[in-house]
Amino acid sequence: MPLGWVVFNNADVPFILSYSIIMLNTDLHNPGVKNKMTLQEFIRNNRGLNASEDLPPHFLEEVYESIREEPIRLHEGELQDDTAYWDRIMRRQEAMDEFSTFSPVQRAGAHERDMFGVMWETQPVATLKKAFETTHDQAVLLQCITGFMDIGRVATYFTHAEALNTLVDVQCGYVNYWMTVRSQMALPAVIQTVSQSANLLREGWASVVEFLLRLAALDLLPSSLVELDDFSDPTGKPLTRLCVWSPPPPRLAKKLTEGEAARGGGA
Repeated sequence: MPLGWVVFNNADVPFILSYSIIMLNTDLHNPGVKNKMTLQEFIRNNRGLNASEDLPPHFLEEVYESIREEPIRLHEGELQDDTAYWDRIMRRQEAMDEFSTFSPVQRAGAHERDMFGVMWETQPVATLKKAFETTHDQAVLLQCITGFMDIGRVATYFTHAEALNTLVDVQCGYVNYWMTVRSQMALPAVIQTVSQSANLLREGWASVVEFLLRLAALDLLPSSLVELDDFSDPTGKPLTRLCVWSPPPPRLAKKLTEGEAARGGGA
């Protein structure tokens, strides 16, 4: 291998390193960031990146110095706000979507799908789930819900069925009969994910049906959804219900008689 070359041990390394470089570029050149990232912090952030091995320090130092001396800009020679530029791109994209003949997947770049696949392997839903279930800070709860919704949008964009089915199963589980704060916050996330990706759901539909049954038991579904003429016989008589809309009754311990207690329990 020629002197000075660096070998990446797998195909994921360039994507992860690219993300790290973008974050470094933002950190060093965004005027809103007061405490700039140091070289030692940049090297520490990329520890174990090369398939559990460290990249050579001299290589990371060259990357750091290069970005510090010359920031990455979208258009060479133009001094403009990159954030504002991307905002204009997104607005123009939204205006074109109505008339576009290309699917979102066709508009995706060559590597974005792989980058999402790498991110998915880090189990982001499990991380958000842990934070959502353990925190009592409403701001953190809201950030978790935003994260769930963002993952759902990106997974739908790339038709990532595994991510969507996992996400729907987790989200539906938060909507319970007691309608706690977490239940109420999760409700719009479930509706958005299911409505935008229904054609990609497989095993996730079981969780969606249970979710709808809970809402029906709480009388939270619109009448147009629960009062269907199709569920009647040819004479117009409503068919017998196969399930009960009410919540399951609490299980109470059976009071044992003296004889049963002496035998060690009832039948």
